[in-house]
Amino acid sequence: MNILTDIKDKNLKDTETKILLFIVFTLSGFLFSLEFILTRIFSYLAWYHYAFIIISTAILGLGLGGIWVQRQIAENKNDIDAISVTDLLWVLLLSYIAISLILYINLFNFFPILYMFIGVIPFTIGGAIISIIFTKMVRYVNILYFADLLGTGIFSLASFFILNNYGMMVSLLFLFAVLLIILGFASFISKKVSVSLIVIVLLLISIVVSTRDLSGLEKNFGYPLTSRKLKVYDISDDGKTKIEYTKWDSFSRTDVIDYGNEKEKTIL
Repeated sequence: MNILTDIKDKNLKDTETKILLFIVFTLSGFLFSLEFILTRIFSYLAWYHYAFIIISTAILGLGLGGIWVQRQIAENKNDIDAISVTDLLWVLLLSYIAISLILYINLFNFFPILYMFIGVIPFTIGGAIISIIFTKMVRYVNILYFADLLGTGIFSLASFFILNNYGMMVSLLFLFAVLLIILGFASFISKKVSVSLIVIVLLLISIVVSTRDLSGLEKNFGYPLTSRKLKVYDISDDGKTKIEYTKWDSFSRTDVIDYGNEKEKTIL
């Protein structure tokens, strides 16, 4: 009730203020969902018992982002507007695409611990953006914190639901769409019409792609750069053995292995 009273008392009529609150809500949810999904991907590509290092990595990244912002503020003589939220969102979007591709092709198959280091990048950028907004809207800090927690809670449920029902590829597309929406709202504040148009086009493309059959992409997740298609399971690729069915959920990835014998299949 105190938060609702504060929102009413502070009379949030300013459009920019509302948009920044929405960005905190959505970006916090995005970062939490990304953290969760990365633990699922890392548990498959790397050693499962090290997968939750990503949690520490995320916290480290958020802290590094905040430190970077405070240093930038000091160098710009407390001019917080000198740091562009829209530009940082572009960097976040591009880094998310790059990391998703790196994980999909399993670029560091020879040394998967490197995934832990690249995982810090989006959280650092996200932490910087949130730090900028908190600094700019310090008088609304309690409402911002409420939006942060609310976004995390709602997106945690959404990411579980999407991963369990639609798989990993749709989950990654969902996060991509969320970033586009955040970027669209940020470009509205900065009055960059061209950015808004690009966002709309990319958002429509991501929605169309998510409605397609992505089962083939699901099966090949982590395989393109491995020397053997079944290397992840240490199964020899003899030409007959293949992955017949793949299912990602909030707990793990499940594969059904066909050895070329109708009476014998293995679930891994």
